[in-house]
Amino acid sequence: MDYYQPDVPVEYIQELYLDVQHQFPGNVLLDFGYVSTRGTHLNYGRDINQLPLSGLGTGTSARPFPQYTAILGHLFDGFSNYNAFQIRAEKRMSHGLYFLMNYSWSKTMDTGTSSGHAQGVDVWQNAQNIRANYGLSTLDAPHTFNGSITYELPVGMGRMFPVQGVMDRVVGGWRVSSIFQSRSGVPFHSHRWRGPQRHSWIGVRSGPMLLRICLVSRIALATATFPIRR
Repeated sequence: MDYYQPDVPVEYIQELYLDVQHQFPGNVLLDFGYVSTRGTHLNYGRDINQLPLSGLGTGTSARPFPQYTAILGHLFDGFSNYNAFQIRAEKRMSHGLYFLMNYSWSKTMDTGTSSGHAQGVDVWQNAQNIRANYGLSTLDAPHTFNGSITYELPVGMGRMFPVQGVMDRVVGGWRVSSIFQSRSGVPFHSHRWRGPQRHSWIGVRSGPMLLRICLVSRIALATATFPIRR
């Protein structure tokens, strides 16, 4: 069963971008930027018929609407933010060399990440307390480095190592190019459900940078507060 609030607010995104550039000798450009985005009134689908904390261990009769099981509520009270420091270095083609390199140090946080309107969010803990679910997004990859390099081989007519005729057609005018990308891992979530009153939740970052490990046991869940998604 799905539920939509009578007055659905308009989702919107606010963006801020600051940038400073400087041109160096040798056709090299260095660019420093700061990017910030904030999403407001995002669709935050979750089971609004979730068993409340005060009803743990009492059975499904403690649900807000005990005559139903799960009710997927689209309440549009989710929010997100993204902040990043970015560096770009570019050398325009000269002396046969061109390169473009980008580095981003960022942090993405939200109340939940969804793959579509009717899919709900990836992880939510307490349907009655949206801020308990605010934490690192499953899209968060703090470090990203990518770029490309192109080099014209100095062989051929009019180049450092000139050749003519057939040899120029065979070995002249070649370029060597490379594209590369490296980034840190994104958060990984594992869930184990044991009925409507008990569950365990583990959050850990995959990839080369281990940044987060959280564990809530079935015993601790009865007395736990929920701002653990960080």
